[in-house]
Amino acid sequence: MPPSVPGQPRSYNCRGQASPAFQDLSKIAVEALNVGLEAVRPGRTCSQVEREFRRALARHGIEKESRIGYPTGIGFPPASGERTASIRRGDETVLEPGMVFHMMPGLWLGNVGITITQSFVVSDTGFEPLTATPRELFIK
Repeated sequence: MPPSVPGQPRSYNCRGQASPAFQDLSKIAVEALNVGLEAVRPGRTCSQVEREFRRALARHGIEKESRIGYPTGIGFPPASGERTASIRRGDETVLEPGMVFHMMPGLWLGNVGITITQSFVVSDTGFEPLTATPRELFIK
């Protein structure tokens, strides 16, 4: 069993079946991620993308206040204090073709959490994923 951190839930890596509640949370996370990605269009703002993601979560009674995405690129590691585009409420940065982001909407609820992510480039018509990995929960 991994060591516990005072005040934090234990983290377990396991094989086998995930609980139904965890599987349900993974489906909600993927649904909201896909809604957010589908909201990506040149001319929209980071805030508009985040709002669509947040609405998808709200249909399930879940709120998320923190950002759901950040820009990526050579020599640009993400940090909590960067002064550039961030897919979050209030960021009015206008999306343009060629911008690259990592959408990582982690959901941390009580003693369970999940994040299923997607890196993408803003294309002329929407988003283009930078990986071919399915956006789903993998169970061994």
